[in-house]
Amino acid sequence: MRLGNLFVQARRRRVFRTAGLYVVGAWLLLQIADLAFPALSIPEESIRFVWIAVILAFPVAIAFGWRYDIEGGRIVRTGDVDDSAPLSLQRPDYLILGALGVVAIVIVAGSLSEISDTQKPIAPDSPIAQIDSASIAVLPFVAVTAESDDEYLADGISEVLIHQLSNVPDLKVIARTTSFMFKGQNIDVREIGRQLGVAAVLTGSVQRSRDRLRITAQLIDSQSGTHYWSEEFNRLDDDIFAIQDEIAKRTVEKLPAELLVQNPASRVGGIGTNDRGAYEEYLKGLEQLRIGSFESLPRALDHFETAIELDDGYNEARIGLLHTYRLQQLIFQIDYAELLVRNQTIPHEILKRDPDSAQAKNALAVADFSLHFPTGSGEAERLWGEALETAPNDPWILMSYAYFLEWNDRSQEAIRTLERALEVDPLQPAVLANAARLGNLEHARTLREQIPDNPAGWAVAGEVFLRRGDLARSLEYFRIAEEKDPQDPEFPAFAAMIYMTVEMLDEAEAAVQRAEVAGPTAPVSVAARIALSYRQEGLVPAGEMALAALRSALPARQFYHTVINSLALQFALHSNTPDKFIEAYAMSFETPGMGGDGSFQERPVASVIDYVFLDQIVPALRAAGENASAEQILSGLRTFFDNASDTLRHHETAYRLQLFSGDVDGALDTLEELIDDGRGGIIPSWSANLSELRWWLEFDGILAEPLKGSPRYTEILEKRQDHLDQQRKAILAVINNEVEAAAP
Repeated sequence: MRLGNLFVQARRRRVFRTAGLYVVGAWLLLQIADLAFPALSIPEESIRFVWIAVILAFPVAIAFGWRYDIEGGRIVRTGDVDDSAPLSLQRPDYLILGALGVVAIVIVAGSLSEISDTQKPIAPDSPIAQIDSASIAVLPFVAVTAESDDEYLADGISEVLIHQLSNVPDLKVIARTTSFMFKGQNIDVREIGRQLGVAAVLTGSVQRSRDRLRITAQLIDSQSGTHYWSEEFNRLDDDIFAIQDEIAKRTVEKLPAELLVQNPASRVGGIGTNDRGAYEEYLKGLEQLRIGSFESLPRALDHFETAIELDDGYNEARIGLLHTYRLQQLIFQIDYAELLVRNQTIPHEILKRDPDSAQAKNALAVADFSLHFPTGSGEAERLWGEALETAPNDPWILMSYAYFLEWNDRSQEAIRTLERALEVDPLQPAVLANAARLGNLEHARTLREQIPDNPAGWAVAGEVFLRRGDLARSLEYFRIAEEKDPQDPEFPAFAAMIYMTVEMLDEAEAAVQRAEVAGPTAPVSVAARIALSYRQEGLVPAGEMALAALRSALPARQFYHTVINSLALQFALHSNTPDKFIEAYAMSFETPGMGGDGSFQERPVASVIDYVFLDQIVPALRAAGENASAEQILSGLRTFFDNASDTLRHHETAYRLQLFSGDVDGALDTLEELIDDGRGGIIPSWSANLSELRWWLEFDGILAEPLKGSPRYTEILEKRQDHLDQQRKAILAVINNEVEAAAP
């Protein structure tokens, strides 16, 4: 049979219809396989076998189409075909041609899109301008099933891999906080690499079925999106330690030479235990630690302690304890004194088993810094030096050391140290917030852009503007933060204090009410209500409320103690009942975070807590006739002040110390400095400035009586009032939409 006749016979036998149907069906089959295989944990490589099967079956389909046809809903054998029969297309042929056209369009469009994506340049406003050549991000591994055990196992494997790879010299590994920001997000690996400034990304999935464990891992070039390496590990569940070690070492081995000059796979860190039960408890502890709530942190402690009981040499679990206790203190679940004890005992247990542990040395440095605040004994800086030599890219160690540097008049070093922390943890909210508090509001902008639902990016900007004395812009940012999280009473409470400062009391009342709805017993809500009572009704009702609040022993939070202590003290002096203040103040020293036992008459001034708060007892002790105790405390305060850094001396407590010592000129100098600089506050560069608040609580209250006859004092008040008048106009302009509000 000639070729032309063969072609005609094929058309008459509808072989081309069969081929078209086969192509459309094969394409649909491949699309289904591409979607279903990952969901069913079938290795992606298996799709290759589907392709092979499709190609091999094509000749069979053509042969079948030559010999058989479908007529009347039945498959019938094709007989001899009349060569004179017409070759016109029928309706099924048009449908098949249409389907082939759709398939062709989809394939071409997909190819063009892929070409466009690979050629797409990095955006010029990229937050990361340059890719660090020897760098990697480990994204959270995906738990294939919905079981909670698989979820914490997948997260834990990712976190342990980050820890293991962080031990490799000269390899920058993005910290867990930033990597986990991408959990559950369908973002192209190239975009993740661009945002984080890394050359490679490690991803994977985890599936557990009875006693079997299937882990897939893929090492991807973040610039091209191609694979350096991909592998599936299908082993017994007990082999998880070997699997993780192998993934970490293979990752380092597969990084190309231009990313890592050497292949130090032998330097990959260990998991820390060979006890499966201890490891499971550790992963559960990490899961609760990540939640970080009042309920989850005690559960995290239980898991870490159980892990240590199962394996006494498991240092990673002890480090988990350190992180948990620190978070507990930040939310006032334990007091500062207990944290100090933990920071001294647990690290020594770690160092017995690992003399080079950077985390243990960091905790000991923090403890020494706290006990010998703010300069440390010399031991703190030595320990931080050793810790950073071992773990130069640990963001939490860098952040702790930056805090020490800031308090010791080394702001530029502190900024550079925080910048280093941001290189490895660029989306860590705490690092971004602290860097912004040092004055660089670009970090606050990054926080807002990267985590738009987190109010911290707006709140920290509000703190910075408050510290600068720009009350109008500060108010706007606190208002936006409140919109982001209306359940947090701190934002409307801060807004209320700003309104009170410029004597907009109706607006302050509305803001206080919002704070009370969000947190009726929260310290800031209580303090804002008492402060507003002082502005509306005067000292007596506000002072009685302040004394009651002082006795209730609420934990310190933002400006709570500034309001409560000042108004309670002034009310006690005004009503000639200093013993009531002394009694209530003793109770406050038993609250979480204050680190005392309620007895301060014989208490040495040994910590920043003593220095910041203990001076307020001096006038009450004098009014109660306990002059010896008052002078002893005052002497301790002076000694602490003389040995402190300039940063600590630049502080409202310097004003009180001078005032209580009879140094009127010194107190006036400090007030002038505060009004000109506006930098003061309990922690000058790390939290909101409360100088404006203190003006109408302390600097213009009963305590300021010795200054009120001085012309300098009158000039200071007039200068301050001019500033407040300007700020009031600016706030009214924003409220009335006469000027553009703070940009979100």
